[in-house]
Amino acid sequence: MKIIYAFLLLLLPAAFISAGDDIDRTAQLIGSANIEELSKDFAPSVDLTIMDNENQASAAMAKNILADFFEKNQPRSMRILHRITSSDKFHYGVILITTEQSVYRVAFTLKNNNGRFQLTE
Repeated sequence: MKIIYAFLLLLLPAAFISAGDDIDRTAQLIGSANIEELSKDFAPSVDLTIMDNENQASAAMAKNILADFFEKNQPRSMRILHRITSSDKFHYGVILITTEQSVYRVAFTLKNNNGRFQLTE
């Protein structure tokens, strides 16, 4: 019986770590300006707000908008500020991206679509 408890205690941290993997992955892709890989996680429609410009765009258009932004603002570093992974319906992350020109606060939402988290905002 003790072996079963020990086994469950070893698995418990892994359950919490895997819940944050999509936040970490998305943050790393944004922080490295890897729009090609990031766009694979886009929902069919993505809400984008860059500076004061708000758009609801198709996945293809969102890819182009972000590629244009990162062409002008190449990230130098990224730091995760906040994450919410307590819901099985959505995950939320906030990161800081430092570029040569400025520091940007980036918030993103990932929604569960049939067991796969997709970037929606």
